[in-house]
Amino acid sequence: MLLRKSIIYNPNNAKFVSNVTKVDYSSEKNIMTHEKPYILMVGSCHPRKNRKIAMKVMAYLGSNSPYVLVLAGEAISMEEQKIIDELEIYEKVISY
Repeated sequence: MLLRKSIIYNPNNAKFVSNVTKVDYSSEKNIMTHEKPYILMVGSCHPRKNRKIAMKVMAYLGSNSPYVLVLAGEAISMEEQKIIDELEIYEKVISY
């Protein structure tokens, strides 16, 4: 049996967006507020995401770079933690 799936290329045009209730977060602390600019990677630690390469780029940029790598989604794997330790980029990688 063949199943057909739909892909929404631009979800901003979806009809349900107009029904979303807006929430005011002005009184709450936003955990994604950083004093430094950041590079955001969202998703799993699957090799196709190239999170390891992003970590190596952070090391290449050096400690003088204002950028921080924010990994949102799946937690840092043991292998990724080993790379962070080897490259000594503890303060350059944040995981949520």
